[in-house]
Amino acid sequence: MAEERESFESQWAPSDVTDENLKEMVAHGVLPAKEIIGWRPACGEAFLTPDTHEVVVFSHFLYGGFPLPTSKFFRGIVEFYGISLHHLNPNSIVHIANFIHVCEAFLGIRPHFALFRRIFFLKPQPNKNKPCVVGRGTGFQLRGTLSQKYFSMPFKTSNKGWHANWFYVQNPELALPEYSCLPPTYQDTRNSLPMGDEAAQALSLMERMLKLKEQGLQGEQITRHFIKSRLAPIKERSRTAFEFDGKNDPNREDPESLEFKIMKERMYKIFSNAIAVSCSHLLPVVPYNAFNPPPPEFSLMKSDPPIAQRRSPRRQAGQASGGPKIRSDAQPSISKPTNQSDSRKRKLILSDDEGDNVEKAGNKEVTGKQPRQANPKKKTSSRPIPKIRKSSRIHLRNEAKTATLEKLVPHHGTLEETRAQLHETRELARKTEHDLRDRIAKLQDSNFELSGSSKVQVAKITELEKRIKALEKDKGELTKQRDSALKDIEGICS
Repeated sequence: MAEERESFESQWAPSDVTDENLKEMVAHGVLPAKEIIGWRPACGEAFLTPDTHEVVVFSHFLYGGFPLPTSKFFRGIVEFYGISLHHLNPNSIVHIANFIHVCEAFLGIRPHFALFRRIFFLKPQPNKNKPCVVGRGTGFQLRGTLSQKYFSMPFKTSNKGWHANWFYVQNPELALPEYSCLPPTYQDTRNSLPMGDEAAQALSLMERMLKLKEQGLQGEQITRHFIKSRLAPIKERSRTAFEFDGKNDPNREDPESLEFKIMKERMYKIFSNAIAVSCSHLLPVVPYNAFNPPPPEFSLMKSDPPIAQRRSPRRQAGQASGGPKIRSDAQPSISKPTNQSDSRKRKLILSDDEGDNVEKAGNKEVTGKQPRQANPKKKTSSRPIPKIRKSSRIHLRNEAKTATLEKLVPHHGTLEETRAQLHETRELARKTEHDLRDRIAKLQDSNFELSGSSKVQVAKITELEKRIKALEKDKGELTKQRDSALKDIEGICS
């Protein structure tokens, strides 16, 4: 076992990341300050020596949209496929970041795990029987012919030397798995296609993606959009990209606009140089955001990684104690305080009817046929049991919002009329946008025609200039002939 461990550790290249390199990454806005995330360089280390609360990160990952702490969706992917961060390669990180941003900013939904499984599969390298430990061990690739249907991703043909660009960062609470020197364990079942309702949703979303591609949306434009917006799709965020409200959005990595030079350098690290230079600054479609929200029905498209739910320590504690307990009031609070606390939390999540039914059942088990008035006297617990209200918090919050709206807009009719007006305004804005795009296209065509005619004029002027020079030359020769003739005549006369 020790020899096998040494064999796996020998696959690591010595780190060449210095403190200056990490400070440069902070200046580029891809790495938080040392005081925030607790990074430390590993320059010169031949093999990894991470502390208990540290994780190994490659610098190329951060330029591709990887931050810490990671989102629930990313953690779910890592756990579902049974891999660690260092098993992936830079292109896989960009694939995941682009997928999340496509779902949020261009499909108007939260990241859809069934759609991810429909598009990508995990490929072990060099083979599933003996995968590598570092980087080349696994990678997400497009299934079958989806390379023709999914957005183009013209990655660099070589990321030479990226295996040595590793360093350490603190592993926050919403964390990645601890470091392991072992290679990934491959299972064919994890690459299976989604089934049932989620599969139907994935196919529907694939059709919408295909329409976006037909309208001209490209993979490098998606990457450029989240880089320019200073967003990190893989990061744990309080808002999605379709709730992004501009420069003051709390999820921006930096409130300041990104310099074009730095943005170009980040694009060069991901895509081929020709693509990075020619990448259009204008998107062919309008992304969703706080000012252009997606339709409400899009929120019905949901699919989360199943294993991501198991990361909560509270859930694990509840399962270890014999499964979820809806109510434990009949048990003394002194004997099992953990279960009682857990059951109280679970009780507050119930709906009003379920809470009432459980309360009645609990009273019957404790008191039999005794009246309810005797119950409070028999309670020996020093901590009072929270009383379940008839109205849930969400219901009260909605009522408060409705009352506030009625005060703010008393003369604008009902909420439905206001929504209808907003819908009409949005449609008018979209039509205006299409008209403007048509005008721009016409102007570009007219400019092209003008440029063509101007080229013809330039050619004519050049030809005339050549003729003028030839005439001036002939004139000079005739002048010389005239002068010589005059001299001959003067000689004859003398």
